[in-house]
Amino acid sequence: MMLPVLEKRTFEFGYLANGTSQDVVIHPAVDVSNFYRVRIVVRIHSLSIGSGGGKFIFKLQHTLPSESDPQEFTNSSSDFLTMADITSSSPNIQTGTATDPQAFLKIILRATQGSNSGAILYGEFSAVLVLGVN
Repeated sequence: MMLPVLEKRTFEFGYLANGTSQDVVIHPAVDVSNFYRVRIVVRIHSLSIGSGGGKFIFKLQHTLPSESDPQEFTNSSSDFLTMADITSSSPNIQTGTATDPQAFLKIILRATQGSNSGAILYGEFSAVLVLGVN
């Protein structure tokens, strides 16, 4: 089963200081309870990273929403899946696969500025989850 989780969207983090990161929640809780294998496929529509480097990473974390308690119950100490750094040119596709997820997954995009504060750190992405039962 293929499940769209991110429509084509632009992310700009040029304001970050050197070596700092910022997370953006792409999806707070995707129900994967009926599946054993999870593959995230990210389309890199456009990418611009200034001198000093920088990177984008997609991360998936276990989460379990509760109807009786609005707090966020997420295992942020250990990612279910962390993709390789996105630093290559566009257009491109990058994937990551893991097995045996818990009931829900939180999808996060992390941007990390390189060694030059205020350098260009821009990406345009879309993504799908490919879910399998075995």
